[in-house]
Amino acid sequence: MKYDAIIVLGGGYRPNFNITKETLSRMQKGIDLFLKKKANKIIISSGFIRKKQKIIEAEILFQYCLKKGLKMKDIIKREERSLFFAKEFFKGLRR
Repeated sequence: MKYDAIIVLGGGYRPNFNITKETLSRMQKGIDLFLKKKANKIIISSGFIRKKQKIIEAEILFQYCLKKGLKMKDIIKREERSLFFAKEFFKGLRR
């Protein structure tokens, strides 16, 4: 079965810009599924930002995907907080 997209939620990053081990595990699983052609797109979502670094985690995850060989056209980067997906889910239920 092929899906429209694979969604990977962020989980924070360290001051040295390395993503947490849990996030790395989710990210790699999402990339593996994408490379196995389980979906047409991969969506990375995180609005997490460290005040001192001023870099949104979604950008770090985006760069990780590019390093792993994904093309920009295959990645959708969402820089909202995780509530974005909850709002969209409940909006769909109200239709």
